[in-house]
Amino acid sequence: MQGGYLKNYCKAKLAADEILLQEASKRADFVGISLRPGMLSDEPTGHVELGKTNGSEGNVSRASVAETIVSLLNHEEAQTCWLDMLDGDQDVEAAVDSVVKNRDNAAEGEDVYLV
Repeated sequence: MQGGYLKNYCKAKLAADEILLQEASKRADFVGISLRPGMLSDEPTGHVELGKTNGSEGNVSRASVAETIVSLLNHEEAQTCWLDMLDGDQDVEAAVDSVVKNRDNAAEGEDVYLV
């Protein structure tokens, strides 16, 4: 969890993510995806690491986040989950296809994870 001036933001985002995961898990007609990007940069769209990342610290471009959101929204098989996101080595479409196919969920192991 972040400290300093981002501490309150991070607490509020985590609370909202938890509620979205819990409520969306109860419904068959709704998919709730909490995308948890690293520190946002102004770099152009690039390759990403998506799903359960190898760490929680790192950067990701705003453009890559936007492209990932669009790709997730357009994917017919996306499911309710938490997805962490950092700069990485996969193009966005391949990363989205992979997390959807593998049913990745970064909430696994978290206190809020629901089976």
